[in-house]
Amino acid sequence: MRTLVLGGPGRHVRARRTTPRRTSDGASAVLESTPNLVTALREDPDTATLVDHLGHWSADAADLPDAVARFRGDLVIVSTDTESLAAANLAVGAVCDGVELIVAGRVFVPTEPVVAPTAPR
Repeated sequence: MRTLVLGGPGRHVRARRTTPRRTSDGASAVLESTPNLVTALREDPDTATLVDHLGHWSADAADLPDAVARFRGDLVIVSTDTESLAAANLAVGAVCDGVELIVAGRVFVPTEPVVAPTAPR
């Protein structure tokens, strides 16, 4: 399941769930910072991942939708709903299984599919 969540906080963290280390609740997690999100997603496409703030990887925007589409594990991408990230949010949202907008703690789910914009001709 790939989900884009708009309206979240912005930190430069990719959180991964892994099996070797267990926490007190029986789950496991590793926090890592990566200079290239696309490479990280392609090298480890099966580990459940939380990407906290898409805007930090805007340089990867051209290749990110493909990396997200090919990701096989659970993936949640948090992004802000800003004009500067609109194209990246649309492109990533179009390949996700779900998109949610959070405003003042309320979750809104689009009733129509997200469609990536096409390039002008």
